[in-house]
Amino acid sequence: MTTILIVDDSHTTQRVVRRVLQHEGYNVLTASNGHSALTCLAEHQLDLLIVDLRMPEMDGITLIRTLRSTPSYAQIPIIVLTASPLQRDYAIVQKLNVNTFLTKPASSQQLIATIHRILSQLAPTSA
Repeated sequence: MTTILIVDDSHTTQRVVRRVLQHEGYNVLTASNGHSALTCLAEHQLDLLIVDLRMPEMDGITLIRTLRSTPSYAQIPIIVLTASPLQRDYAIVQKLNVNTFLTKPASSQQLIATIHRILSQLAPTSA
C-alpha cells in the first residue's frame, strides 16, 4: 500500500487531506513540521510527501533541502501544497527539484490527479 506523509502545521489541512487520500486507498501519516517529518521518515517507508512551506521549528523549504541532500531520501516525490502564492517561494522549491507546486486551496480532484500522475511516473514499466 502506498504511504503518503502530509507535513503541515494546520490540523485542519491534515484532517481534510488525510480524509481525501484515505478515501482513495492510501495509507496516510501526518507531521506538523520538518523535524517531525524527518522522524517519520526514519521510522516508515514513505512513497510521497505533501509539504507546506510555512511551519514552525523547521519550515518546508529547509525540510526539502534536507531531503534532497540526503541520498536515502533524495528521490522521494514531493508535492508542495501551500497557501504562499509568492513567486520567490515557487522559484526556490523548483530549484530543489520538487515534483509539483500546488496553491491552497487545491481541489481534491487536482490533488488526487497530481498524486496519480507522479506515482504512475515512478511505477516500473513492463517490457
